Amino acid sequence: MPGLPRARSLVLALAALGLGCSDDRVVVNLCNDGVIDADQVCLGSPPRAYTIGLDPIALRVADFDDDGLADVLVTGLDAEGVSGELRLSEGVSLGEAIDPGLYGCSAHPVSGDVDGDAFVDLLVATCEPQLLLFHGGPSGRLSGPDVIGLPVIPRIAALVDLEGDGDDDLAVLGDDDALHVLVADAPGIFAAGPATTMGGLGPQGFALVDADSDGLADLVLLSEAGLLYGRGEGGGAFAPPSALGGPAAPIGLSAADIDGDGHIDLLSRDGPEGDLVVLHGDGAGTFTEAARIEVDGALGPMLSADLDGDGDREILAAVADEPAIDVWRSREGGFAPVIRVELPVPADQLGIGDIDGDGAPDLVAATFAERTITVVLADP
Repeated sequence: MPGLPRARSLVLALAALGLGCSDDRVVVNLCNDGVIDADQVCLGSPPRAYTIGLDPIALRVADFDDDGLADVLVTGLDAEGVSGELRLSEGVSLGEAIDPGLYGCSAHPVSGDVDGDAFVDLLVATCEPQLLLFHGGPSGRLSGPDVIGLPVIPRIAALVDLEGDGDDDLAVLGDDDALHVLVADAPGIFAAGPATTMGGLGPQGFALVDADSDGLADLVLLSEAGLLYGRGEGGGAFAPPSALGGPAAPIGLSAADIDGDGHIDLLSRDGPEGDLVVLHGDGAGTFTEAARIEVDGALGPMLSADLDGDGDREILAAVADEPAIDVWRSREGGFAPVIRVELPVPADQLGIGDIDGDGAPDLVAATFAERTITVVLADP
């Protein structure tokens, strides 16, 4: 389960990983000088590995104790069922694993500040038509839970401010293949809202983003029928989803302002062995194919993040069954050739967060078969 400047010549300095520097011009001593430069992406620190003590299923990276540093949560299964391990950042390293106190039926929690107290809360599904709301606190341990009743058994859920009023609403893709909205009357207080039916479309995932710049979240649906778009109509209602173009058989969906122009773009893959496809959003609800990135072989999870602080986003994807992550650097009109970041073991899930507080995003990879978290700190 899961609430959403121009590119220049960059350098990814990875000397500590044996990759050296790669660029189309000579750059001297950009990384490891303590300055975040828009011409650099630095992930040069030696990887640090941490053992996971449960059967892992999901990775979440967030500032759980509100100290300004990103922490790492792994959820999964132990002898008693769904459980979790939280490691709070101690600066250059993560602390010992603590039990945050979550439980439920699904190990795919939704994270966000549901109750408005600045601490990260977790929503966890049960095997009934409900979600459990666990409240975060300064120790990282959770209190509660409160029970949020639903009209359906949830498959996927998301927290997002649908109407720009400052309160996160709750959207749930149910076992009836409809998207159900619970509107927040106040932080953490939800009332039943409308449902958008999607029978026959085979919904697999969704994003809720303001694609047409009207202040209301719109629906982007990943489905067996391709990528679909439903304009937000207010109050949690959406127009019936229709095809928006892009890959005929999309794999994965990421919605973010990839090119830094202030409008939401989309990232997906054209089939399991096809290209990565970037769809440019024009801010009026229309998406057009802007770039294709050739990929050799299968990929694991992908995400986009502004690694160099220049306002646009790089694309990262784990290489399937290989101990590596591929990084494509944004630049005007497309992306630079891929740079491969070597890891000790393959990555099943990826996360980004500033773990050491230097202002530069760090990389977190979870390897479920090895029960390992790998952290690569940026070294600006």
